[in-house]
Order: sequence, then structure tokens, then C-alpha cells
Amino acid sequence: MICRIDEMYEKTYHKQFSKEEYYLINLKACKEMQVDNNLSEAAQIDLDKYWGLLIGEQNKQ
Repeated sequence: MICRIDEMYEKTYHKQFSKEEYYLINLKACKEMQVDNNLSEAAQIDLDKYWGLLIGEQNKQ
């Protein structure tokens, strides 16, 4: 599966959410799918790590 969240954000969700909020919603959905499909914890997304990266990017702007 290929996720094109940047394109979808610009086309549909840019008026509803900040980019950071939209990314977090997508990260949470991805994590939920990983858990639901019994992906090992080591292979799952680390929400804290990626949220920290998003906050860091926001602070650069």
C-alpha cells in the first residue's frame, strides 16, 4: 500500500487540520492497523519518536 498523505492533506484536509495534526491522525491510524494485524512491537511505528520529529519540523518554520 502506498500512502499519499501529503497529497490528500493539500486536496482535502488543509482547512480542517494543521499539517502536524493531520500527520498525527495518520500515524495513529497506521499504528492501529499494525496492532490489529499483529505486527511485532519492534516493527511498529514509534508514535513518540515521529511526533517529536513533527514538533521539531514545526519549530523550524
